[in-house]
Amino acid sequence: MKVSAYIFFIVGLLTHSVCAELEDAFAKADKLYLNKEYPAGHNVLNQIIADSPGNVDVAVRALHKLCHGEFLELLNEDWPDAGIHNHLWGVAKRDLTKFDQLVSSIIQEAFLELGIFSDNGPIYIYTRDKLLETLRRRQGHYPLTPMERMSDEPMLRLLALRRAGLVSSKHPAVIDALTLLLFLRHEYFRFQEAAQYADELVVANNRQVDWLFARARLHHNIASPRSGPLFRELVGILERAGVDSRMGDVSQRVETYTQGTGGLFVEPQPPLGPGWLGQMQIADESPEWGRMRQGFVEGMAEQVDVWVQGSCISGMNQPYLSRIDGSGHGSTWNVLDQHLKSLDPKRLISLRKLQETKCSVDSRALGMVSATQSELLELFKRYPWAHTAHRALHLFAVRELEIGNSQGALRAFRDIMQHTANPEVSKIAQVGLLLAFSQIGNADKIETLLDRLDSDEEFPWMGSSLNIGEIRKRLAQGRSKVPAKLEVSSLSKLQPQIVNLPSISIWPTVQGKFSAGLEFVKSQFADEGMLLSTRNLLAWYDVKDTQQPVWQDMGRTARRDRSMGRVGSCQPILNEGTIYARWGYQADPYYLVAMDASSRKIHWTLDVTGPSDARKKIPLGNPVLVNGLLYTASGWSTENGSGSMRLRVMCIEPSNGEVLWKSDTQMRSGDRGMQGVIGDVLSVEDGEIYCTPGAEEVFRLDAKDGALEWAHRYPIKQFRHRHGIRFEITGSAPVLVKDTVLCIPRDCNMLLALDRNTGSLRWQSSLLNPVKIVSSHEDLAIVQGVFAIAGVRAKDGKVEWLNHVEKARRGQAVVRGPYIDVPSQKTLYRYELASGRLIESRDFPDDGFGVRNSAILENRLLMITDQPVKKAKDALRVQGSVDALWEVQTRESRIYTPKVGESGQGKFILHAGDRLQCLDVQSNGGLLWERFSHHQPREAYFSGGNIILLHIHRHDIHMSAFNLSDGHRSWDLKLLRGAQRYGRDGDLFFMKDNADRFTLVDLTKGKELSKVRVPRKVGHNYTGFGGGNIHMVRTVNWSHMFWMTWDAGTGELTGVNDPLKGLLGDSEKRFHNSPLHQTQFGRRASFFVASTRQGDRTRGALYRGDYTDRKIKMLHYDARLHDLKAPYLLVQDEGRQREIKDVHCWRILSEDKLDYDYPLDLSRHIRVHLWQNGRLVANNHHKPKTLQVHDLDSKRILLTHKTEDPEKLEAVPAGDEHMVVYE
Repeated sequence: MKVSAYIFFIVGLLTHSVCAELEDAFAKADKLYLNKEYPAGHNVLNQIIADSPGNVDVAVRALHKLCHGEFLELLNEDWPDAGIHNHLWGVAKRDLTKFDQLVSSIIQEAFLELGIFSDNGPIYIYTRDKLLETLRRRQGHYPLTPMERMSDEPMLRLLALRRAGLVSSKHPAVIDALTLLLFLRHEYFRFQEAAQYADELVVANNRQVDWLFARARLHHNIASPRSGPLFRELVGILERAGVDSRMGDVSQRVETYTQGTGGLFVEPQPPLGPGWLGQMQIADESPEWGRMRQGFVEGMAEQVDVWVQGSCISGMNQPYLSRIDGSGHGSTWNVLDQHLKSLDPKRLISLRKLQETKCSVDSRALGMVSATQSELLELFKRYPWAHTAHRALHLFAVRELEIGNSQGALRAFRDIMQHTANPEVSKIAQVGLLLAFSQIGNADKIETLLDRLDSDEEFPWMGSSLNIGEIRKRLAQGRSKVPAKLEVSSLSKLQPQIVNLPSISIWPTVQGKFSAGLEFVKSQFADEGMLLSTRNLLAWYDVKDTQQPVWQDMGRTARRDRSMGRVGSCQPILNEGTIYARWGYQADPYYLVAMDASSRKIHWTLDVTGPSDARKKIPLGNPVLVNGLLYTASGWSTENGSGSMRLRVMCIEPSNGEVLWKSDTQMRSGDRGMQGVIGDVLSVEDGEIYCTPGAEEVFRLDAKDGALEWAHRYPIKQFRHRHGIRFEITGSAPVLVKDTVLCIPRDCNMLLALDRNTGSLRWQSSLLNPVKIVSSHEDLAIVQGVFAIAGVRAKDGKVEWLNHVEKARRGQAVVRGPYIDVPSQKTLYRYELASGRLIESRDFPDDGFGVRNSAILENRLLMITDQPVKKAKDALRVQGSVDALWEVQTRESRIYTPKVGESGQGKFILHAGDRLQCLDVQSNGGLLWERFSHHQPREAYFSGGNIILLHIHRHDIHMSAFNLSDGHRSWDLKLLRGAQRYGRDGDLFFMKDNADRFTLVDLTKGKELSKVRVPRKVGHNYTGFGGGNIHMVRTVNWSHMFWMTWDAGTGELTGVNDPLKGLLGDSEKRFHNSPLHQTQFGRRASFFVASTRQGDRTRGALYRGDYTDRKIKMLHYDARLHDLKAPYLLVQDEGRQREIKDVHCWRILSEDKLDYDYPLDLSRHIRVHLWQNGRLVANNHHKPKTLQVHDLDSKRILLTHKTEDPEKLEAVPAGDEHMVVYE
């Protein structure tokens, strides 16, 4: 008994010891967080989890603190000088439990927006706003830390424990994790996941109205179609609730969303009757129409026949009925016909008899054999229920089969089957349907149709009769061999091969062009050849040698018109050695051209964009080739039109360019909204034509003649875009999945699902940020989003599988057999279509030029990079004129040259036409290398044998270094939030971010060397390099001026709290109420202009601050500093200039020689600027345009260059003895 008690005592001591150690570890992590040592705190908590295997409670507690730690670290990065962590610690009364609860309440308040932190509460109002802004990110003017810096690992680990059933969904740690993940996914446009987390939060919080409202608001903010139903559900809950203060508060907040939302909470008007007709509104509603809606047509044969007669008008005067909800319209004939087909056949007996009587004496019926195809169609549309009209339509279908128009024949045979009451006629039509499917080559549809029929039943066949079994054999004999199963090579076995594009601008000037457009190059293969296409380029390659195209054709001249569309999929048709393309010298070409793929011989051309007298013509998308016929779409308006457009669809015989039919349909929108100029807009399937012109509407047309059947109108006002997301949408032609039409219009970020027969909306979603429908697989649509690839169920929009991918893609996703290949920034992924399971992946090789696009052909991985086809060294050079040694002619170019002593002497860089080109001055402008590069850099530096391009993206600095010898990429560096203050001195670069933190970078390696943060003070500042150190001169609230110096070698920071003295030459007088205007930093001193007020006048004075003794001296009163290129300063003498009219009074001073003074009085229209090598250039823009170069050491003019009348005349130095002049 004593032994047992002793054992229990020892176990108790050990347990107490372990618990104490555990609490000490948690306390240590909390202390590290309080001291802002966040990475160390993360490590302690992760170690606690590792040391407590199987202890779920400890893991959940540690992961909860890790979630808070990630949030607090992001908070500190956003507001480093705000002291937020310490403030919250004080508000929590230095109690850890209360502190954790406070952080949780802040996270939840950011989503719920309950207003629990009042203006007069314990948390300061400005601190509160900063806390919430860190998660909400609504004030885009302030550059916060990218939210991706907050790791989602602890949140995902908590959700994994929840899925395993080890922690409740209602646990505070899980709720915090879901809320943080929601903000993370929302920030990076992963709306599908954000919406899923919002649903889980609502369930976890027992569907409380605050969480319901927050979820509805989230869907409203992301323009989700769920926002209306969610708000309506919430309003219903509030109306049923009793008197409750919380319910009243939510009701008031809901009301703010009811104003100006376009009926967001209005219940949809119920249909007036069954079917499609019940969804339409009729202008002259009558009792007869009411009976018709309800299907009571007995005794109304005459009236129905009159309605059919009035609705069968074709062309632009075709009557239509609009939907009650305003979401589109349908042709009156189709609406009536669909309604009549839905009725009991017995109710149509009298209508059939009446129409047969009238049809049999119609002149078109009497001359049926000699009637044209148009006349046969008109006869059927006038008498769709007459047996004679069915014979006419059968004759039409047979003719269409004979000329190869299987889609038109298919639709005609199906119409016969749906209208006839004669079993023998129905059998004839079914046989015709089988023949049409056989001509199309759709074996699946043939088998499906045959399986529905009795195998012993006899059907008419070629003048005799056969049973279904025999017909099946005959069709199988005539069917081409089933193609062998596609062999999909493993990604690991693919042989990489570079494809070099011609060195041209491959896209015209279009909206949203955020790159050179290489990722949008389309590839097609035939035999051993490859066709690459963009709007400006057609190029044919031998796949065995892709370094140089066999031939190339540019579609543009120097004409500078602008495309109506955006960069997208520009894919001509390559079929049996012929290319069918929209081609011409306009940004949006009018003509469809058929050319030989090997010789480029033009077979025929055809204007497919409207009549010759049209006021405006707009080609819409790529042509399509379906079952041997070409289809095109375009928009046009009349000469005296008011801006509304017509949609023209044409069916063309590809062998000779003959137009088989064309149709014009009135569109609701004008030309300004069209976004579908470049891309896929047409699809033809099952006898139906679907079109998304990118103008607020989706159309379905009849493949027999292009007649409109229905149009669906979608609201683009629901569209939202941020930071260029709108320009990611390449859009898709409609895809038919069973009886659902799916499409992504190019002017909307919605995935729309429409009823195939009526065009009514089944569902819509923007949560994936959809870009393109890649393909369909069984009942799934494979949708590519900006950040995801997903399998979406067509019938209800449920996402069956989803995989996150990087936004920076290298080409478009492509289906290969049962897989889909998705290229991302660095990796090619392969997923299974059915499940979305990752099969394999492969990294793209890095050859210094970067992979921008990819394609797979058998065992080849073909990659387009930034390296174009190599040119001869003298490709750009032309013979010089006047006093020039040589010339290089470019358009819209910028030139960059190294300064004296920098890398790349004797070389200069041109940026023109989406290309970066390096030329050699010493070899008379010889081309050394070039590469594709779209954005013109803000700055260009020469250092370490590289040309370093600096770009500004929002608030961040992006730097890319390219080797000057061969153009290979040396390194990339991204500096966050440093776009406002940065500078360079030799091989060092610095930037100051929004938190007053300096970062020093070695430009030779592209590496950060060190960081230091200056205590924040509100005011105006200038920052730059000088004398090997970094200096910052700033005024604080205009009352004091400070000059701080950061020694880059030792890291020492001086002058932080030392106000400057020396105002107006008085060494003891502080710069009080003296605004700072300009600052330049030289090799020996800094120079700045500060103004003072004398009576009613304000005058600026130029000051010098020596780096050695940091004393301030006034150099010139009433002056302005324009430039400093050590050792010379360009100063404008404003005092003297006021005395002399039409003259700029310049003075050049030297920081090395205090007695140096070179005055220049020049005309006001002469611009002057300093060069680094002790030269000053004066540019006279009046005739004759003249450049003068002054040597500042000798104070004399070295060179005068005159020219006749160029549009522009500029010059840049090229070494010590040369300059480059561009006109």
